[in-house]
Amino acid sequence: MRSNLNFGGGVTLRYLAVGLVALLLLPAPAQAGRGGIMVAGHLGWGSGQTEVSDGEVSLGNDRVGGLAGGLRAGLGLGDRLVVGVELTGWGRQEDQTFAGVAIPGLPGIDPSLTTEVNHSLAIAAITATFHSRPEGGFYLRAGLGYGSSRLDFDSVGFDTEFEEQGLAVLGAVGHEWRFAGKLALAIEGEAGFLELSDTGDGKDLGDFRELSKADFSANFFNLLVVLNIYLGG
Repeated sequence: MRSNLNFGGGVTLRYLAVGLVALLLLPAPAQAGRGGIMVAGHLGWGSGQTEVSDGEVSLGNDRVGGLAGGLRAGLGLGDRLVVGVELTGWGRQEDQTFAGVAIPGLPGIDPSLTTEVNHSLAIAAITATFHSRPEGGFYLRAGLGYGSSRLDFDSVGFDTEFEEQGLAVLGAVGHEWRFAGKLALAIEGEAGFLELSDTGDGKDLGDFRELSKADFSANFFNLLVVLNIYLGG
């Protein structure tokens, strides 16, 4: 098993790290506050996991690493509280060889061939973020929304996917540094939990004789670098 994810080389990472340190060391200009409209984007690394249970048998994949990212937009209600919407998620692409492994319900996979497996978790949520200080400092975020878990298998002569949706909750804690007027940089830890019950496409997966009766749950934990832009209003 090997991952296809590539960060583009150590030189690029070194330049990014130097730039990040330089931004954090810049003297802070006059602060613009958090009132009004804000937009944000984040990128990082995390781990995800999906579990399936039909009430009698439970299956779950090991926690694996992958890229994480997302976007957020909100409205500042004063200098400490921001409410908004967020789209965030986690994903991994890898090549797997199933030699010597029985795959119930997926007879189309040739175990001698390499299969591309894509796994992604995503959440769209309404969120509220509480900041400890009017500018910069620690913050907490909580959100409630809708999530999906998707698993794709792609091999020679075989292509199938499983996708489930359901209720999701989102939480995050981080620290923000204001470095240029309306711009701020943050380091954030984020967790998402998805409860994907009573859904499915009816595929036969061996012990899971009717996938439509199975319960799906999934979660991810991400470490993110966040760029916040406070536009005011």
